[in-house]
Amino acid sequence: MSFYVINTDKDAIDPTRKAKDLSTSDLWFEHCRAFAGDHAGKKGKHASVFEKLEKNDIIFMYHSASGYVGIGRVLSEWDRKIHEGNNRLLYTKEIYEYRIPVCWFSDRRQHPLKVEHGLPQQRGGSWHKIDEKRFPAVLLYSQNYPIQTLDEYEKNLNNSVEKSLLDSDDRRRIRLTQAPTKPETSAAIVTIYKRNPDVVAEVLKRANGICELCNSLAPFTRKSDGSPYLEVHHKLPLAMRGLDTEKNALALCPNCHRKEHFGQ
Repeated sequence: MSFYVINTDKDAIDPTRKAKDLSTSDLWFEHCRAFAGDHAGKKGKHASVFEKLEKNDIIFMYHSASGYVGIGRVLSEWDRKIHEGNNRLLYTKEIYEYRIPVCWFSDRRQHPLKVEHGLPQQRGGSWHKIDEKRFPAVLLYSQNYPIQTLDEYEKNLNNSVEKSLLDSDDRRRIRLTQAPTKPETSAAIVTIYKRNPDVVAEVLKRANGICELCNSLAPFTRKSDGSPYLEVHHKLPLAMRGLDTEKNALALCPNCHRKEHFGQ
């Protein structure tokens, strides 16, 4: 099984379909296929890529204006047919159309996947093979697990907790009597920033066991070595292009660290 990313061509469909707010990705889902096309004089250019696809390969549908909008499994190898004229299902600009049947098992048109979900940054070109060793998230997605980042999971959980708190005590207690006591498992993708251990060490040394926000002593010591327990926090988060430097970091007690992330 191999993994591919395929660009959909937003300009390839006719104006009537565009007027209905249909995109190529919508039509790929509708026809349960992946498409490619070539202009006159370039017959067979994209056909060489279709020849590489095998049954059960995984295709990640990419839309340049949105991101990864679909994931599907190839149902059969390409039949080597080249469709022209009225035999085309999708394209108007291209003279030659190629298509292959795909089971689109994950529809992400409303919530497209991005690079932070562990997928490669798509650049020029229409087709690329994905190296699953560099991007192991594709192995997870191929099993059709729920796709979410850890931040998305925590946000959804917090929203559900808020709704539960607003509900009546009686209704909440009834749900508790009916709810399973063993939680289901789910898969999530985590983007990790490889932090410099020397920055962490220097900031902890600078703090000398005292929280750099509330000026209180560390609330407890570590089991591993008995040192004061403080957590190194980036003032401008790395995810927001903050620098991994001593100037951008503080040593905080757990309470202040949570306050920085979730408090007012």
